Amino acid sequence: MYAQTGRANIGAYIMIKRIFNRLVEARAESARRKIARMQLYRMTDRELRDLGIGRCDIERAILSGKAL
Repeated sequence: MYAQTGRANIGAYIMIKRIFNRLVEARAESARRKIARMQLYRMTDRELRDLGIGRCDIERAILSGKAL
């Protein structure tokens, strides 16, 4: 009986650990996007054109993670 409870506790621990890791990764991704957004909005229109995007494409580029 105790062995089953121990396994259940291990399963719960693993599930909580996975959820926590997903939250940490989501927060890190959010921070990366925020930094990219700030950097792109600080660029001039000419610098953005050199990258192949317009000012109106910044959000789409950040969300897709690739140049348009």
